Amino acid sequence: MAGETLSCGRDHLSDVLRFDQYGAYDGSDSWVLTMGSLTGPAQVSMTELHEALHHELQRSSGWGLLATGAGILARSGFRRHALREVFLRLVDQSRDSHETYATTLSAIVTGVDAARELLVGNREYLAYLDRGLALVDVAGDWPWQFRISAIDAVLRVCMRPAMSLDLVHRGFRQLAGDDVAAGRDSPDRRLAVFEQTGGPQSWTQLFAAVRAEFPDRGGDDGAARPRAGSPGFERLRQFEEEVLGPRCHAHVCEVLDRAGLGSVGSHQQSALATAYRDAVAEVDPETAALITVARERLAAHEDGLELHRQRVLLRAPLTAEFASVAESAGGGDHVCGLWLDGAVAKGQFMFGEQAVPERFAAIASVSGATIRFGLLPDGATPTQCQGMVANRPLLALTTHHTLARHGDLLAMLQTVEPVFVLMDLPVERHVAQWTASGILVRTATRDIGDVTLLMLAVTRNHPFRFLCIGTPAGMYLLADRLRRRHPGQVVLEPTLLEEHPAATGFAVNFVLNAWHLLKQGGPT
Repeated sequence: MAGETLSCGRDHLSDVLRFDQYGAYDGSDSWVLTMGSLTGPAQVSMTELHEALHHELQRSSGWGLLATGAGILARSGFRRHALREVFLRLVDQSRDSHETYATTLSAIVTGVDAARELLVGNREYLAYLDRGLALVDVAGDWPWQFRISAIDAVLRVCMRPAMSLDLVHRGFRQLAGDDVAAGRDSPDRRLAVFEQTGGPQSWTQLFAAVRAEFPDRGGDDGAARPRAGSPGFERLRQFEEEVLGPRCHAHVCEVLDRAGLGSVGSHQQSALATAYRDAVAEVDPETAALITVARERLAAHEDGLELHRQRVLLRAPLTAEFASVAESAGGGDHVCGLWLDGAVAKGQFMFGEQAVPERFAAIASVSGATIRFGLLPDGATPTQCQGMVANRPLLALTTHHTLARHGDLLAMLQTVEPVFVLMDLPVERHVAQWTASGILVRTATRDIGDVTLLMLAVTRNHPFRFLCIGTPAGMYLLADRLRRRHPGQVVLEPTLLEEHPAATGFAVNFVLNAWHLLKQGGPT
């Protein structure tokens, strides 16, 4: 991405070939956001959302699931050439719908004016944005979420032709290129028909009826969408999911029905997803076992954000040097003690030919493009470490993967406070494990330049402060999702950041100055 304005120009053909254990469709290996080429949080959020929306649209539509299934089965060797042809045709006939969806929805969430600034000079994607916004062409001062829900519905329904359900039931043994030949009921043709038959101008009556019936929707009294956790957010979420979204979906289906183009109804989605999994299982049970059918429909801005897969690239890896403790301690007002698993260290720093211990404790400091490690005796405690540096204040920092792999380090580090633990394992999975054991999880968030810190602490007296650092969109959504999924057990507590303010600042600054890549997927 270096040197690019925005990474939303990537052809989604390569995206739909990805597949892993997290679901029926995995949009890419990760979202890599190069902070050095970004101008601010808006660009980070739009980039992240654009790729996430490709992912979500693909796995939530019949057309997308057909493409995904054809792609992964061809890659595995089943009907390699025939299904590869099917895959390419499906991708080619949904390109405009996909890019219009991802570009427009991410721009609306980010802010259309900010998105236009980010896309200056990118005629192709400005055209996608203009096309998406024009899908609601009605006079009047309608609430912003009416427009976003309508645009979302148009492009979703375009990806859900009735023929896709028939083809899924037919199965991948029979599916052939002629089944999806040009001119059939493809997403891009459906989009063009919606535009040409007056669909964009047809929203006024629906909007007026919904506004009259639901005057107190919550969250639409300003120009910007309410932030997750703010007053009115949950009421607005419920209104979108239970009323506005379904009615917009039904309206688009009616417009296309009048043009002779049937659609998969919203109540058929569960059957479609199950039929897709069964169709894959018929020819490849091993792959089908990896498919999970998601039944919860999230609000449009949150769909597809699999936050355990988010990756933020901060810089090229710093060059690692082993030095004396005195050299590594530097001359600042505090020192940083690191307890790291060797695999974590090798994934973040460039050691060259130097041998890296399986795990190590070290005093560490950053100077330019170099990080110096003053190795400590194996098993050194933070108290012993502090004694080696003339009792200067010591920052104790480790990572979640390190603690998970080395139980003795976990036990030893629990004897001092505070210890900062960078979350490099899936946060949602571990929070679920904590709450299942009856543990209270406190959370707090804070913006730090172009990234956002989510801090977690377990119970009231545990010494660990877990740090999750990512994009603003990702961290606020993650914090909100944790509280919704574990009500009463995951709580918002802003004062958490005030308990050790200086040490927290040192820990975050060290990570941002030293780390190569922020992610939740472990060291590999």
